Amino acid sequence: MKFKQKIKCLFIEDDAFFLSAIDHIVNDEVSLTKINNLKQLKEINNLNQYDLAIIDLNLEEHLDGIEAIKFVKGSINQIIVLSSHDNDQVTEEVYNLGISNFLTKRYYAEYLPQIIQKCISQKNKTKIINNFLQNIFVSDDPSIRQIVEDIFEIQLSRNNVLLTGETGTGKTYLAKLIHQVHSSSKAPFIHLNCSEFSDEILESELFGHIKGSFSGAIQNYEGKLKLADKGTLFLDEINSMSNKMQAKLLTAIETKSFYPVGGNKKVNSKFNLISASNSKLDQLINKDLRLDLIFRIKGHHINLPALRDRAFDIPLLIKYFLDQSGIKIVFKNSAISKLMNYYWPGNTRELKNLINQLIFSSHGIIDDATVDKILNQDNTHPSIEDYTEKFSTSKSLFLNNQYKVLKQNGMRFFISELEKEIVRVSLAQNNNQKLETIKELKISNSAFYRIYNQLPSF
Repeated sequence: MKFKQKIKCLFIEDDAFFLSAIDHIVNDEVSLTKINNLKQLKEINNLNQYDLAIIDLNLEEHLDGIEAIKFVKGSINQIIVLSSHDNDQVTEEVYNLGISNFLTKRYYAEYLPQIIQKCISQKNKTKIINNFLQNIFVSDDPSIRQIVEDIFEIQLSRNNVLLTGETGTGKTYLAKLIHQVHSSSKAPFIHLNCSEFSDEILESELFGHIKGSFSGAIQNYEGKLKLADKGTLFLDEINSMSNKMQAKLLTAIETKSFYPVGGNKKVNSKFNLISASNSKLDQLINKDLRLDLIFRIKGHHINLPALRDRAFDIPLLIKYFLDQSGIKIVFKNSAISKLMNYYWPGNTRELKNLINQLIFSSHGIIDDATVDKILNQDNTHPSIEDYTEKFSTSKSLFLNNQYKVLKQNGMRFFISELEKEIVRVSLAQNNNQKLETIKELKISNSAFYRIYNQLPSF
C-alpha cells in the first residue's frame, strides 16, 4: 500500500550463506542492516531505531545468540530467532525469554517472509485499519473493528482461515485484507468462487489440466492452486463443493501438492488458504462439509455479522455510496430511519444496489415515501403490507396459516423456509437435476447452493 512505512531490520548472523540468502527473502519494504557477531551488536548506539531483529542462536559456534537476545530485548519489539540447534533445554530458554518466533534454519525460507510481512503490517496497523474501515468495508461498529484488529494476530502460514457470514456481508473484502496484512505486495491473491462451476469444470479450475486430458483441453491449463503458490488462495462458497472434490482438496491442503487433471506428475504449491461460506459453522459441520476438511480449513474462524445487526453503519454506508456516485443527493432522516429498520437479506451489496436505484429515480431529495416506492415496486423488496393484503384474500399465493407462522417466527425464518420449499419442489419436478432447477427458478448458482445446502438430506 502506498502509505506503508519501511521497517528497519537488524540481522545478526555469522554464516556467509545466510547473510547472502536474506537478500532474497526481504523486499523493498525492509531496510536491512547485517552484522556478524555479539561484539558488533554491542557497538550499535541506538537499537531503538530497529523494528525487527533476526538473530542466529549459534553465533561463532557458541550460544552467543542467547546473549544477543537479552541485549536487544526491550529495545527492539519484534525478535525472530534462527537455529540449527536441536536441544530442548536451549529451546525452552529461548521461549522463556519471551520469544514467540523461533524457526529452524531448515524452514527459514518458508516462514520468515510472512513473519517479516506481519512486522511491516504491525508498524502500519493503525493506517491499514483506518483505511479499510473508512474506504473499503466502511464501518464504525466495534465488533467489526475487533475482527479487523484480530486479523493482525493470525499466523496465516500455519493456520488456514474460514470466513462465514450471509451473502453480501463483505467476506471477499476481509479475505483481501488478511492477504494484504500477511503477504508481500508481490504475492498473488487468487479468488475462486466454487459455486460458479460444475464439478468437472471446478476440478480443472482448481487443479489445472493437461492438454488432451478431455474433450476441449487443447492446451495445458494451470489451476488456481498453482497460481496461488507463495500467495493466498481464496475459495469462496466452499460449501458448494461435492464430497469427491472436498476429498481431493483435502489432500492438496495437507501435502501442498496435487496432480492436474490427466496428469501423472505431482505439482507443488506453497499456498495460504482462506475459505468462505454463507452457511453457519454448525451447518457446515452437520451437513455441508466433510468433518476432516473442516478441521483443516478452520484454523482461525471469523463470522461476519449481518448488516441488520450493525444498523448504525447504514448512515455511514449511505454517505459512502453517495460520495462514490458523484451526484449530490439529500437523504432525509425519515428515509435513513426506514432503511435502518429494513431486514437487508442481501446485506451491504443489496444496500448499494438500492442506493443506486434511489439516486437515479429521485429528484434530488429522498424521503421515506421515495424509499417506500422503490421497495414496493421492486419484486426483490416486497413490503409487509403487500403480504398482509394477499393473506387476506382467497386467491392469495399464501395461506392464512402461513402468515401465522410468519408472525410467530419472524420474516427471516419464514422466507428461509419458503425458499427451501420452493427449491425442494423444483428439484423433485426436475428429477434432482440441479442445473435444470437453477434455470427454472432463474437464480444464480450461488443463490441455489445457499438454499440447497440448508435442505435436509433426501
